[in-house]
Amino acid sequence: MSTEPGIWLADLTYTQQGISADLMPAAIGGIALFAEKRLSLKNEIELFKYPETLANKLSGGRLPNVIGFSCYIWNASLSYAFAKRIKQLNSNVIVVFGGPNFPLDEYSQKKWLNKYSAVDFYIAKEGEIAFASLLEEYLGSEKHVEEIHGTIPSVYSLTPENGFCFRPTA
Repeated sequence: MSTEPGIWLADLTYTQQGISADLMPAAIGGIALFAEKRLSLKNEIELFKYPETLANKLSGGRLPNVIGFSCYIWNASLSYAFAKRIKQLNSNVIVVFGGPNFPLDEYSQKKWLNKYSAVDFYIAKEGEIAFASLLEEYLGSEKHVEEIHGTIPSVYSLTPENGFCFRPTA
């Protein structure tokens, strides 16, 4: 790649009548720091907490190559609304969700991935290694998203043929 791709992470909170989760997004900060160090990224991963900030960035016409969203019960709908909009703007942006708001059994996981089709990959539990590995696989080889399904431990996805992919950690 001639220029380093944009990588964004968002741990969004509702802000209409006050801030729902008045916490620093430490989880995405840790994931970003780990990925930046492991991959020797020249540009910092951009972090977003407030939906207005992310919306302003998107309205400026700039999109990331990869965006990850923390997915908790309190922000899942908000995060998915942004993911869906980003995919409408550019279907090539890789959308990754991560966090505890994901079903535990395979049938329900596949059903979730089908329902939230704007999500390319889901990382359950700890995300530092899996997210960095996903970036490494995608950025290092310039593979298309379809070519990395099922290749990274702890990452869930569906293939274009609707096949469920999950590779447990070794």
